Amino acid sequence: MLIFFAVRTMAQNFKVEGSSMEPGLHDGQYLLVNKAVYFRLNMRTVARVLPFIHVGDNPERYLFHGPHRGDVIVFRYPNDPRRDFIKRVIGVPGD
Repeated sequence: MLIFFAVRTMAQNFKVEGSSMEPGLHDGQYLLVNKAVYFRLNMRTVARVLPFIHVGDNPERYLFHGPHRGDVIVFRYPNDPRRDFIKRVIGVPGD
């Protein structure tokens, strides 16, 4: 059970619905998504537990890295959180 929950929190499969991602991804294909890549940490919370951590100007940091241009991401549709959208990142902060 522990292994199942650990894998489920780190990876998840999604099904492509529609043709908006063609020619790279086709309707009906399945994706295995690494959910840990964009995991964000609040450094203020971490600093409470580990006092030697410096928070800095920006208290939120990504564990590995933030989204880069060209990455394929999965996110919840804001008007209907039960639906997931699969899209490609075309702009990043500072563009």
